[in-house]
Amino acid sequence: MTLLRMAFRNLFRQKRRNIFLGAAIALGTAFLIIANSFAHGISHTLVNRIISSVSGHVIVNFAHLGKPMSQMLRGGKHWQDSIAQIPGVIKVEENIGILGRLVGNGKSDNAALMGLNLQGPLSPADSAHLNDDFHFVAGHWSDLRDSTVENPFIMSAARAKYINAQVGDILRVRAQDVHGTFVAARLTLVGIFEPSNLFMESVTLLNIKDIVQLINLDPEDSPSLNIVLENPQKEARLVADRIWDMLQSPWVFIEGAWQHQGQSLGTAFYSGYLSDSSSQELLQKRLVGDFDWSRNQVLISAPWAQEHKLAPGDTLFLEYALRFPQADSTEKLRLVVGGLFKPDSSLPPNLILARDDYFYPQLYGALPQIHPLNSVEISPDFAQILSPEWQITPRVSTTEDMTKVQKDISQGKYQGTAVSVNTMYEGASAIMQLESALQLITFQAVILIFFIILIGVINTLRMTIRERTREIGTMRAIGMQSNQVRKIFLLESALLSFLAAIAGVILAMISMFALSQLTIQAAGNPLGMLLINNHLVFVPTLLSITLFVILIVFITVLTSWFPARKAAQLTPATALRHYD
Repeated sequence: MTLLRMAFRNLFRQKRRNIFLGAAIALGTAFLIIANSFAHGISHTLVNRIISSVSGHVIVNFAHLGKPMSQMLRGGKHWQDSIAQIPGVIKVEENIGILGRLVGNGKSDNAALMGLNLQGPLSPADSAHLNDDFHFVAGHWSDLRDSTVENPFIMSAARAKYINAQVGDILRVRAQDVHGTFVAARLTLVGIFEPSNLFMESVTLLNIKDIVQLINLDPEDSPSLNIVLENPQKEARLVADRIWDMLQSPWVFIEGAWQHQGQSLGTAFYSGYLSDSSSQELLQKRLVGDFDWSRNQVLISAPWAQEHKLAPGDTLFLEYALRFPQADSTEKLRLVVGGLFKPDSSLPPNLILARDDYFYPQLYGALPQIHPLNSVEISPDFAQILSPEWQITPRVSTTEDMTKVQKDISQGKYQGTAVSVNTMYEGASAIMQLESALQLITFQAVILIFFIILIGVINTLRMTIRERTREIGTMRAIGMQSNQVRKIFLLESALLSFLAAIAGVILAMISMFALSQLTIQAAGNPLGMLLINNHLVFVPTLLSITLFVILIVFITVLTSWFPARKAAQLTPATALRHYD
């Protein structure tokens, strides 16, 4: 305690020198905190404000028949309830977005049509979030609920100006529905808004029930899903992994009644085989005779063919029950036999296989009932051959990996419905890398500044030691140990750097508040994506500020060690003989 009081006293003995040195440390600290908070603010704006608003914390995407723009899972509505039961999940929302061409008054423009879930009452938090994101020039987002208006929608003021549209105008849109068919519809403009962020300027919003009708989504089908979590930073990847495990699909079998030339062949099972080269090589080893892989013909098991005297070229008819019967309770398929194969012993002998790009449209077309045979243990070879009900993509950890998966889907790697499960952090890893790069550049620049400052620290301490040499000799003469002398100088440096760093934190907070109050007009400038309501966003964190203060004090004390050790090594006799 005595050493601490002496260190404080010594700091105030050399006020001017320590004030200038402390000011330099404070400025460096402030710059470091401001730059770090700005970099963190960029990721906060793009990830927590923009990406999470558009796609939720976890997103389950479906690409029907491997088509990225056809985002649905046939018969998958029940998965929403299953996912909602996972601990940590607050809500599961349908995510529907399509690209279309919007025709205004004399002009047209491409539009991203997004569905806004207004089916039930909004929570105060959701309502506040919408009001913060959309500042309405005319109308309100609640006007999307108006059932007396034909397909009400809202759009940004910039888009409305471009296509020369005003509230009350009826516009036309042309887009593809979930089945790939082009559809046209009339939309009524009920609201015009100024977005809080430039990213939201391109979004055109409809009530989700209206966009469901527009894209012809059946009631039993599920669009892509957004999952909102209680604690996304902690739970997002865990929940995504659990959903990915839940959606693992086994092979699929359709049981039906078969006919040939008007005669019943009893029941048999119909499935698909994967068309990739490795699966075809495995199946090739089981073929009996020749088979033309390029034709839309089926393979039937050799024992079943022998029992019913079937041969390549014969035509079979399959009648099966529907999973969601409406007017008709059954569906009938016409299949042409192209070859024979030897079935696996774990599978029934009455098995028919079709290539996956032929089988999947039939499977998804009328949604047949799935036979529980899909739970049977099947040999590894056949497990690699048979088609699952849908094809789940690998889990990814970066934006680069996710882009590769999307590229595989667009290039036709997946013939069935491709299912992907990602978190907003995986989708925004490039943004996280940008934040890390900015922080690294900032950190390097500030460290350089601090090394310059610390040269001043060393010179200041050397001057102090020289000026106080006789004082050091006096303290050593009356019994102070060398390690106590060293501690006094280290404590002085620690106190100076700590007080200067705290001043730098205060200066940084005041500066960030002042900068965040500046209004920046960035219309048409991509930098506007970094702003919220035309203001810069700084997101300081207690952890980063604490670490910066500790780092600054540590570096300063470490630098002070060498002159402090030199002072401690002075003998009393040498110090007392010193003359200024």
